[in-house]
Amino acid sequence: MVDGSFLSYNPFMKKYFLIWFYILIILISFSYSVFAQRFDPFLDWREMDSGHFLVIFPSSLKNVALEVAVLAETILPQIETFLNTTLSFRPAIVLADNTDIPNGYADPLQGKIQLVVSHPYNQFLGTRFRNWIQMVLAHELTHMLHLEAASPEIMRWRNLLGYIVLPNVIQPMWAWEGYAMYVENHFGTQGRPSDTLYDMYLREMALGDHFEPPHLFGGYSYLDRWPAQSGCYIYGASVCQFIADEFGEKKLGEISTLRSENFQIHGFDTALKKAIGVDTNELWILWKENLKEKYRQQFQKIRQQGITPITFLTNRGYYVSSLSLSPDGEKLIYSLSHPEYLSGLRLRDLRSSQERLIVQGSIVGNPVFSQDGKKMVYSKIVTERYHSWFDVFLYDLDTGKESRMTHGARAFSPFFRKDKIYFLRRNIFPEGLYSIDLTSKKIELVYEFSASFRPNQALVNPSEEILVFSGWKNGFLDLALFDEDKRLHFITSDIYADLSPSFSPDGKILFFSSDRNGVYNVYAYNLDTDEFYQVTNVVNGLFEPSYDGQKFYGISYHGLGFDVVELLADIQSWRKIEVEKAIIPDSDDKITPSQNYEDKPYQAIKHLFPRYWVPLLWGGSTRASDYLGFHSYSLAYQSDLQENFSTTFSYQGLFMDPEINTWLYLDQEKFQYSLSLGYPIFLSHPSQLTFQAGYEKIYRDDSLYSGFWEGFFLHSQFSTTGGSDSWITSQSFNLTYQNGQYELYPVQKGLFSWDIQSYRAGSVDHSWYAQIALGQSTLPLDFALGGRDSFWGVAGYPEDFLRGRIAGRFELGYKFPLLILDQPLFSIGLVKGVQGKIYWVESAAGESWDTLNWIGNIGSELSLQSFLAEGFSVNLTLGFAQPLESNRSGEWYLTLSTHFR
Repeated sequence: MVDGSFLSYNPFMKKYFLIWFYILIILISFSYSVFAQRFDPFLDWREMDSGHFLVIFPSSLKNVALEVAVLAETILPQIETFLNTTLSFRPAIVLADNTDIPNGYADPLQGKIQLVVSHPYNQFLGTRFRNWIQMVLAHELTHMLHLEAASPEIMRWRNLLGYIVLPNVIQPMWAWEGYAMYVENHFGTQGRPSDTLYDMYLREMALGDHFEPPHLFGGYSYLDRWPAQSGCYIYGASVCQFIADEFGEKKLGEISTLRSENFQIHGFDTALKKAIGVDTNELWILWKENLKEKYRQQFQKIRQQGITPITFLTNRGYYVSSLSLSPDGEKLIYSLSHPEYLSGLRLRDLRSSQERLIVQGSIVGNPVFSQDGKKMVYSKIVTERYHSWFDVFLYDLDTGKESRMTHGARAFSPFFRKDKIYFLRRNIFPEGLYSIDLTSKKIELVYEFSASFRPNQALVNPSEEILVFSGWKNGFLDLALFDEDKRLHFITSDIYADLSPSFSPDGKILFFSSDRNGVYNVYAYNLDTDEFYQVTNVVNGLFEPSYDGQKFYGISYHGLGFDVVELLADIQSWRKIEVEKAIIPDSDDKITPSQNYEDKPYQAIKHLFPRYWVPLLWGGSTRASDYLGFHSYSLAYQSDLQENFSTTFSYQGLFMDPEINTWLYLDQEKFQYSLSLGYPIFLSHPSQLTFQAGYEKIYRDDSLYSGFWEGFFLHSQFSTTGGSDSWITSQSFNLTYQNGQYELYPVQKGLFSWDIQSYRAGSVDHSWYAQIALGQSTLPLDFALGGRDSFWGVAGYPEDFLRGRIAGRFELGYKFPLLILDQPLFSIGLVKGVQGKIYWVESAAGESWDTLNWIGNIGSELSLQSFLAEGFSVNLTLGFAQPLESNRSGEWYLTLSTHFR
């Protein structure tokens, strides 16, 4: 508990508090995922005041905004009661429709929740969504209230410093996500923890005793192996549900309240102990034993019916999806999303077991072959300036040529039918089935779906007569046939998830994946007899079945993620089952508002007041942004109460094209500034080109030239990643041109740099890198080589060892892991391991190309790698550099460095 003694720490405790207080600021600033997709400033943005919330939306989403406003006001008191706290400010809820990838996040620093209104599209996102918007809203609103909770004593600090005073930030990441997952399942219409997909993850852990220790999900960095970031959700949801089941739901709220009463690093463990009598490690043991017993009983029931044997064809893990079998049964196509491989489609030859990457990018749904097997159509995301939407692409397997068939169509699940390509157009209402004429490229509407059915996948039978759809009917995934009468005939209508439909080669049997026995298995529906059969009986789930007449191919789960499998399932072993259609009441997807909240134009300038400030030595700093990020700025001031002071102001404007960036600095001696206009261009995945032009006046602190540089600059940067399933290479090219003056000297200056990193696919920890930089200036002795802390650094030589109007630098190095630790860092981060590096540097400078002088070194480093937050690394490095000149001795160095993603 925190009482009056909070203000009377001894000097050591004051220092202890300050250190963690600033770490807390950093954690909040860098822990939240940031949407890369910026908002389109040219849309008609509106804002709506519901009382407790300000809903911000493009005018095209007004109906959704009304629904969100009603839902937020309805859900709020339930979550406040659950967490024993009260919302003390009016958050903004920003509705985004600029991407087809569903998501959401909460930012207590800025006081906003951002929701992507796009609907889920594959099983990895879950299948239990009676109301997707309500689920995500409940999840993110829980984050906002959970992190905002504070005792009255701590609220005094918040009243002084603003919304950086968030004691509940200092708790395990699994608890952050676990609370939100619990709420989405219990206070939404349904959530992910009720999905048998999450049962599948937990069952595999329990049966194989593959549990990770709690500290790997306790800090603010994610596990760097499967289940990676998803682990915080999987573990957190299950542990919080266990607490509610074993100790009562009110204990979850009590733990949150106790944790919010202090800034102790071990405050969460203390809260657990007070509330339920155990600490985190003891809780983990109880939870694991509970799961082991639960899934042991389930496994015994599965085994009694006979387990279907499967054989894995791939072993990469993570996310394997989009499986399709060629008409001749000789090739498989599948998509892989993995942090150590390029995302995209792989073609596997089933005769030779050889496979290759044929298409890069993020694929959704199952690619479909043409009847002759020479072409393939699929849906892939395209990232542009203001949106990331899925479009239809055509791939020619003979030529290897990829052709884009639609532009901004938000197209899913394409397939060939009668000399046309058909596809689903989703996230645009009303949703529908469309066709593309392959000759004229004309797009036509074929069928418009009712609001009660949201299509997820479409497919046609081999004779191209009967279409089948998988989609959400009143919130549950069902299957429907669509024939010449242009009506949907539902063949399943119940609470189970029926997905991944495919036809037998003769078109008489429809196969699909379903969780109707508690585990995702393959089922069959005979179109002639209307009979259903359970085809497989597996332990860890089976998805996306394809049948060649003799064997099945599919995707199954194991300890490292998902992979492609094959299996034999003779028709004699199929078990006939009864499938009864149930009357599912309409979900609450469309809510009639109890009152019509008025909306008005969004005014960014009204939302630019900062919500916090960070105290510095006789000063402070703050930053703020409007809710859509059209305007953002930071301001800092520091003084020694005498004549010395410094103040910095920066501003970014994304309200126009090109974007504006300004920077100003003032102290008792000098005034510096920069103004630039920039424009990013998105090229083929995943490449980007950025142009920037501006004017600047910057003080140059140099042993030879000490004074102001002022003039124009042009800067361009190009970055790309490519390769194969053997090697992956990332490259970045930078080119800068400056034209101005240094004091009384006119100067023209050019600088080019190239960075390249390459690693063997599947082994990102071992990587080669190279850096090349070339510079030329009209100012004599402009470039300075030497030292370690500059762009032209060469360890083992003093700063300014070489100078010239021409300079070059080359570095080649190899990085490799030495030791994996995965140990907690002060209970908030993670010490991941020790990495080694060896390198070679060569540099040159001179007044002309024929008078260049060369220096170089070889060296090695050991780095202790730790993470305080995802994307925020802290490394302690011990290195030694040996100059290549025989008369110079080597140099030892020790550095502490950080890196922000």
